[in-house]
Amino acid sequence: MTRKTTYLMMIALVLLALTACSEETGKEQLPMEGKPVQFEMTLSGMTVQSRTVTGTDAGRTTSWMEGDAVGIFVYKRGETSGAIATNAKYMLTGNKWVAAQGSEIYATDGQAYDYYAYYPYQEGVTDPTQINIAAKTDQSTSEGTDYGLSDVLAAKNVTVNADATTTPLVFKHLFAMVEVKVAGNMVTKQPSSVVLKGVKVGSKLNIMANMAAATVNTNEQPTSVKMYYLVKETEMVNAPFVYRAVVPAQSIAKETPLVAVNGVGDNAKDYEFQYSTEVTYESGKYRLINVNIGLPKNSIEIPKADLTIDPWGESEAIAGNGSEVVINLVSTPISNATVLAIYNTGNEYSAAIPTASSHWNSQKDALATDFTATLKDDATYRKVIEFTHAAPQASWYKGSVGFHRKEVYEPGFYKLTFKVKATAPKADLRIFIRSSHSAIAGDNWFFLTADQKTGNIGMSPLAEADTWYDRTIYYDFNMITSNTGGAPPADAKKSSLNLSTSAFDNMQLRFVPGTNGTITPRPTFTITDVKLIKIDQSEVPSV
Repeated sequence: MTRKTTYLMMIALVLLALTACSEETGKEQLPMEGKPVQFEMTLSGMTVQSRTVTGTDAGRTTSWMEGDAVGIFVYKRGETSGAIATNAKYMLTGNKWVAAQGSEIYATDGQAYDYYAYYPYQEGVTDPTQINIAAKTDQSTSEGTDYGLSDVLAAKNVTVNADATTTPLVFKHLFAMVEVKVAGNMVTKQPSSVVLKGVKVGSKLNIMANMAAATVNTNEQPTSVKMYYLVKETEMVNAPFVYRAVVPAQSIAKETPLVAVNGVGDNAKDYEFQYSTEVTYESGKYRLINVNIGLPKNSIEIPKADLTIDPWGESEAIAGNGSEVVINLVSTPISNATVLAIYNTGNEYSAAIPTASSHWNSQKDALATDFTATLKDDATYRKVIEFTHAAPQASWYKGSVGFHRKEVYEPGFYKLTFKVKATAPKADLRIFIRSSHSAIAGDNWFFLTADQKTGNIGMSPLAEADTWYDRTIYYDFNMITSNTGGAPPADAKKSSLNLSTSAFDNMQLRFVPGTNGTITPRPTFTITDVKLIKIDQSEVPSV
C-alpha cells in the first residue's frame, strides 16, 4: 500500500467518524430538527401584554414591560427527567417573546411537550423544583423596577397539542402583595417612606409541582422592606397615600412591629404599628392595611380587601386591634439576632448598645452600697440587664436600672411588659415611671397605674429562683402623683393633661431591687424584653 493510499484512507475514516458523531448528536437533540416554538404569555387569562409586575396604577392592573425575561423548562409529554430545554431565557422584544442566543426551543413534528416557566429569570438555574428567588428589600424606586422584579410568578402547559403553532403560558402570582394606605389629620403630606417590618424575603420555587409554589425560607432572619409609593388616592386633603410591596407568603406574629410610617407631617415624625393577632400574607392575594395617624387615635385596621381584581385575589379580614408602638425599649427577643433596641430620638428605638445616661443606664445613690448593673449577652434573649445590691440597703430606691427618654411623649394609657428572674426565691422588685420636667416641681412625680392606686409598684415576689416570669403593668399617663408609696391621697395627685405639650418629656422607667428582707446572699435580678406601648383605654383590664 502506498503512502498516498494510506493517507486517503485515513481521511475517509475521519470523515466517517464525524458523520457518525453528527448523526448521534442529532438523535439527542431531535427538537433542533423541528420548528421553533412560539409563546403567548398572559397573566390569568388577560391579554398578551399583561404582566406580573403588579403594576403601578391604583387598579392593580399589570402589564409586561420591554426586556422582561422568563425562564422555561421543557420535557417530553409526561416525563420529568431528560429536559429538552433547561432554563431557556425568553425576553419580551416589542410584542414578541424572543429567545436569548443559544436558548431557542424547537419542537419535533408529532411530539407533544410539557412546558414550565417562571418570572423573573434567574441565571444558573438547573433544577425547576429548587429555584432560589427573593423579593427585593428596597422596592421604592420611582420606576418600580425592584418592586416588579419582586413579583414572582409561574406558568405551565402540559396539555398543548403536538404541532400547535403557538404555546400559551398563563402565569399566576406566587408571592403576596401588601398594600398600605396611610391617612389621618396628621398626614399633611406624603410620608418619606413606609416600611414593612419583620418579613422574610427569600424563598424556594417549585414550578413542576401540581400547583406551583414558592416556599418562604423559614430559617432566615426577618428584615424590613421599603415599599413602593403608588399614588395619593384622590386630590382630597385627607385622602390616603398608597404604598405596595410584594413578599413571599408568610405570617407575622401578633404584637410584633408590622409597619412603620416615617417622616409624617411638618415635624417629620416616625410611627410604628403592630396588630393584636397574627397577620397573614397569602400567595396570590393582596393584603390591605389601613393606617390612621391622628384623630381619634393612631391605629391600623386590616379589613377584607375592598375589591377583587384578577389576577390578584382578595384576602379576608383579620379580626383584631392595631396599635401604635410608641415606645419599644427593648425589642422582642430573637435568638442569635442582633443587639437589642433601646433608644433613639423620636419614637424609634435603635439596635445599638447604649453608651450614655440618656439611653439605658443605672443609677446609684451616694448612700447605696455595692450596687452593680451590667448589660449582658444571653443565649435565649439576646441581651439582658443584670443587677444586684450586694448588701442590704437602708431604702429601696438607693440603686436602680432603667431607661431615660428625653423626647416628647403623649398622655394616655400605656402597657408595660417585661421578663424577669432572680437568683433567690421570693425576691422583690419595684418599678416606677417618673416624669422630671420643668412643669413639675422636682422630679418626684410618678405616673399612676391605670387603677390610680399607686405610682410605685411593688411587684409580687418571684416564687422560684432562676425562673423567667412575664410581668404586665398598666399605666395612666394622664395622672401623676408625688406619693412614693401606697395609695396616694387626693392632694398628692394631679392631672398631667393640664401641663403644656412641651412639658411631656424626660420620662424615666426604673427597676429597683427591694429591701428583700433577710435574703442571703442578696438576689441578682435579670430583666429583658422590656416594652412600653401606648394603648387605647378600652384595652386596659377592668379593676
